This record gives sequence, structure tokens and C-alpha cells, in this order.
Amino acid sequence: IPSDYAGGTILVNAGDVFIFEAGANTDVAFESASGLPTDFAIDFGESNANAFTVEIKNDLNADIAIADDVSLDNLYIKAPNAASTDVTIGNNVTLDRFEGSGGTDTVVIGDNFTTYNDFKTANGDDSITIGNNATAPKFDTGGDNDTVITDDPNIIVANAESIDVIG
Repeated sequence: IPSDYAGGTILVNAGDVFIFEAGANTDVAFESASGLPTDFAIDFGESNANAFTVEIKNDLNADIAIADDVSLDNLYIKAPNAASTDVTIGNNVTLDRFEGSGGTDTVVIGDNFTTYNDFKTANGDDSITIGNNATAPKFDTGGDNDTVITDDPNIIVANAESIDVIG
């Protein structure tokens, strides 16, 4: 998504990949072009200090990747109406806020992750793996059968049925 994009709704087709540039600064809402379940990808490979929201709407299965050493201090990834999310967050990443889908969320977070707000998944059988030295008010898995695996014994987890500290 280029920095001069005006924002708004983007219609998504199966297999689409959206790469956010460092200067992106407007709210974006992804919506299925067909109204049917659609798989697509979002990549953040560069830091971005701008405040904006990326919303993932109904019927979408989003594969979200945030590269190592990326700071997204003011980014809100909002997906409570999405079908599912598969999120990979690298090492040394800062993200303002994440709100997962009402379906299954699979999240893998590297070491030295920071978020300023509760990191939330919602209903669905969610799986969160968290590396060392994570900083967050709490990781909240919502309802259903959820599993959190972490190397960090100091994190705060809410609503998970299974918490495994391996470190």
C-alpha cells in the first residue's frame, strides 16, 4: 500500500498480497471481492510511525507477517469480523494494537515483542506462541479452546485453557 494511497475499502481476491510501505498513513479496510471466504496476505517489512488502522472484514482469512526489527507504534490491526488470521511477528517488533478474528487465530511472536494494548484474539480455538521478553498489558485469548506457549514466564495471559511455559 503506497504512502499516497487515499485509504478506504480494498476488495480482495484469493491469493492477493498487500505490502505496506513505510509511509502508509491512511485507514484501510479489506473486504472480500466475491463475498465468499477468501485467503490473502498482508506484509509489513518496514517500520512505520504513522497512526492508522488496518481492518480485515467478513469472510477473509488473513496471513499477516511483520518482519524482524519493525516498529509499528501506532498501527491497529483490527480483525474481529474476519474468518481467521495467521500472524507471524518477528523479533524486536513493536505493535500498537492487535484484535484477532472471531474464528481461529494462529499467532507466532518472536523475542522482544512490545505492544501498548492488550493483544487480543477472540472466539475460536486460538494458538499463540510467544518468544522471550514480551511486553504487553496482557494476552487475552477470548473464548473457546485456546493454547498459549511461551518462553517468558512473566507474561500475563487471560482466558487461555492451556498455558505452557517452556523457558
